[in-house]
Amino acid sequence: MMVIIALTVIASAFAYSMKVEMRLAAMRNADSDMEWMARSGLEFAKFVLGQQLAIGAEPYDGLNQKWAGGSGGLGTSNSPLAGVELTDYPLGDGAISLTIEDTERWFNINTANPLILRQALIVVGAEPALVGSVADAILDWMDPDDDPRLAGTESPVYMARRPSHMAKNGPFDDISELLMVEGVSEELFYGDAVGRQAQQFGEQFPNEARRPGLSDLFTTISSGRINLNTASADTLQVIPGLDYNIARSLIQFRAGADGMTGTEDDRALRTVGEIPNVPGLAQIMQAPAVQNLFTVRSATFQISVRCRMYGLDEEYIGLIRRNSPSDLQVLSMQRHNIFKKSVDAHEGDPLLL
Repeated sequence: MMVIIALTVIASAFAYSMKVEMRLAAMRNADSDMEWMARSGLEFAKFVLGQQLAIGAEPYDGLNQKWAGGSGGLGTSNSPLAGVELTDYPLGDGAISLTIEDTERWFNINTANPLILRQALIVVGAEPALVGSVADAILDWMDPDDDPRLAGTESPVYMARRPSHMAKNGPFDDISELLMVEGVSEELFYGDAVGRQAQQFGEQFPNEARRPGLSDLFTTISSGRINLNTASADTLQVIPGLDYNIARSLIQFRAGADGMTGTEDDRALRTVGEIPNVPGLAQIMQAPAVQNLFTVRSATFQISVRCRMYGLDEEYIGLIRRNSPSDLQVLSMQRHNIFKKSVDAHEGDPLLL
């Protein structure tokens, strides 16, 4: 009897062990499948972005176009994008959903001049006494020398920290590096408490419901220009001389008669030459600090590919550079923790392309 009991216990343990091994093997296979689904998603994004650029009737990028999740512009109905949907797109045994954002809706931290940095710090609510020193510290972080600016910070200050580190003396690779810069607190980076909660739980709050952070205003990869058709009211207010009222005026102009972004009646600036038609922008465009800063076309796009299969849910983040309708390059792709805000897009497991 004891032998039978012992054999039963051993058999049960072996069966359980095999079940665990099979589950782990399935998870490993699912990881590989998810990665290839994500790569397919980026190829799909390349198709959508390339086709959008080929629509001659829409010489701009705006939020009502298909790539941005909108209903489509005037030229969409006669293009291959007419029936395209970015959510719940069937793929193999699962489905993918894409969220595409142009990075020209944000300022490029690596090309921002001192005036832009100071204005951004004002927008995020930095104390007036700290605006100059934090802006100088950001510039010192990027410049190639170890000579601090008037109110800046270089390596000796960082080396005195525990743990210590050097000033990078090079461009930002990831926007989260700002948290390593002297004077950049989590509140300045993420925004207020409501904003941090929104990031934690993946919720979308109106800009008016929270104070933005530097992570809402800057990116590390873009053409360096601001697309006035896609930039948020917060980002627009970083432009010297462009206040809340002018920003809201532009947002309302873009939204069209129904006041809603992404719908059929949206309006867009078709060329840079149309920018002075928006109340308040004509005089701002003449300022030397912002000349050549504006565009109505975007060149770099951040792609969120959410993959669902076998009850699993994964998100991957990619960057695509668009040079022409037929020349689009995937710059990077990596796994991303699901439901985290896109500013943290570079956190996760990097994947070689």
